[in-house]
Amino acid sequence: MLTYLFLQPLHASDRGIRQHAHEITHLELCGPQRLDDNFKDTISLLKKHHATLEWLKLRMYLKKDAYGVFSIAYPRLKRLDLDYSGWWILRNAPVLEELVLTCATIEDHPTVFNLIPAKLKTLKMDITPHYKFQRIPDITRYFHRHSVQPNTTYFLQELVIHTHKMENVEMMLEGISHVKQLERLMIWYMDWDASQMDTFIDQLANGCHRLSCLKIHSLKTPSPHAVNALKRLEYLSRFAFRIKDKDSTEGRFWDAIETLTQTKCIEICLH
Repeated sequence: MLTYLFLQPLHASDRGIRQHAHEITHLELCGPQRLDDNFKDTISLLKKHHATLEWLKLRMYLKKDAYGVFSIAYPRLKRLDLDYSGWWILRNAPVLEELVLTCATIEDHPTVFNLIPAKLKTLKMDITPHYKFQRIPDITRYFHRHSVQPNTTYFLQELVIHTHKMENVEMMLEGISHVKQLERLMIWYMDWDASQMDTFIDQLANGCHRLSCLKIHSLKTPSPHAVNALKRLEYLSRFAFRIKDKDSTEGRFWDAIETLTQTKCIEICLH
């Protein structure tokens, strides 16, 4: 039985395929930014398969609440990948565990962070805009809520962020340390300077005591100070980072690496 359906863009000829897709669990819809002509077909697909969808990727504009799109429920949806629109799906997906957001979605609908379900375990954000991004404070407030929310069976465990140097980025980085129950963190930030990275890792070691996996993709190698700070993370079993030239890295750095006794796996990427 067909369980995955990818359409880009939607056309009337796709209706023949849909007749044989009785229980679609994975659906990816991609199209031009303004796909008004195929809006009705898009909604028809969502309405037909909403009850069985477990993974939904939406790469198009659905700005208006036509044909009841805002009220469609997704009772089995586990992963949601949004670019541009689809923010309202969050309030209709009670068992959502993984969410992927781009800067376009966040910029247009910053209230998306007020709709994230309690069962969310993984949040991935691509914050690499080609324009001035204004929503760092909204992201930071979401992180801070994790430090005050009551203990619950469900909590954010994994965070993946792609970003670059921009206004208020330090605010967002500091906010990560408030996600107290975070277990896995992967961050792509090529523009780090040494002082900024030291501060971030200090904050991380003080706040995220459950962290077991840390991957840093940056043009800057962590300093000996940063590596020593990681010793405070007793559950850190995996650490990944980049270095430009292993022969030019100072001896104190390697001495610090060797004393990360709690770490079982260290990944080094040469660039």
